[in-house]
Amino acid sequence: MRPLHLVWTSLLLLFTFVIQESVISAIHFPIAGYSLYLAVATGFMTLEERTGAIVIGFIAGLILDLSPSAGSPIGQWSLTLTLTAVVIAYFRDSIGSFASRPIAFMLFTSSAIAFAIAFYLIINLVLGEDSGDPFIDVKTLLGITFWNLIFSPLVLPAINRIYTWIISEKARV
Repeated sequence: MRPLHLVWTSLLLLFTFVIQESVISAIHFPIAGYSLYLAVATGFMTLEERTGAIVIGFIAGLILDLSPSAGSPIGQWSLTLTLTAVVIAYFRDSIGSFASRPIAFMLFTSSAIAFAIAFYLIINLVLGEDSGDPFIDVKTLLGITFWNLIFSPLVLPAINRIYTWIISEKARV
C-alpha cells in the first residue's frame, strides 16, 4: 500500500465516519441501526490485498476508538477491525476476484460486518465490559446484518468505483 493510497483511504474513512455520526446515526432504523462506516471499511478491506486490508482495518478501528461516542476501551475497535481484516484477507484469497460476482461481494462484506460485530461483543465479554442483555446484542447483530444486506446493492458499487479511482490515482503519481 503506497502512502498516497493510505492518505486517500484514511480521508475517505474519516469522511464516512462524519457522515455516519452526524446523519445516519440520527435515523431510527427498525430492529437496529445501519453502519455505513463499517460497510465502507469492510468493503475497502475486501478489495485490498492482504497487508493493505490489515492496515485499513487498523486505521478504521483507530478512528472508531478515538470517537467521542465510543463507549469502549481504547484499542477495542482497532483490535476488532484488524482481526476482521485478517479473516477477510484469509478467506478472500480462496474466493478470488469479486469483479464479475457482485452478489458474492455483497454477501462476503455483510458476513464480514456480522463477524466484526460478533467479535466486538466477544471482546466485550473478555474485557468484562457490560454490553447489556444478550438478547439485545443478538437482535442488534441481526439488525445490522439485515440493513447491510438491504443497502449493500447501493453502497458497494460506489465503494468499488471509489477504490478503483484511488488505485488509478496511485498509478498516476
